[in-house]
Amino acid sequence: MDAGRAVIDPIREGFDTRTNVWRPTRQVAFAIFQGRPTIAYLETGTPEDFARALVAAGVERALRLDSGSSATVYFSGGYLNTVWSRPTPNAIVLVPRGAAGPVVGVGGAGK
Repeated sequence: MDAGRAVIDPIREGFDTRTNVWRPTRQVAFAIFQGRPTIAYLETGTPEDFARALVAAGVERALRLDSGSSATVYFSGGYLNTVWSRPTPNAIVLVPRGAAGPVVGVGGAGK
């Protein structure tokens, strides 16, 4: 997603949409929303569904990170997804400046 427009091209990105890699599943992205970095999360949908949801929400830019069981979102002491999640060996962590606020992170298994 770029400048508020969905930019998705599975062929150019080397994805075969006929396989299960493109099935409806959990979607996670690093995004810019209202000028601030954020983590975007869709419980279930295809990459196209996720792109449409991001546009509808007003997200300015987004980079889809992963999907399925290797996409995990942790927020303020708990996982958003508690079903079919894997341990998180690496993560992107967002911490508010100068405040002890909620910690938001997203990770992927085996990345």
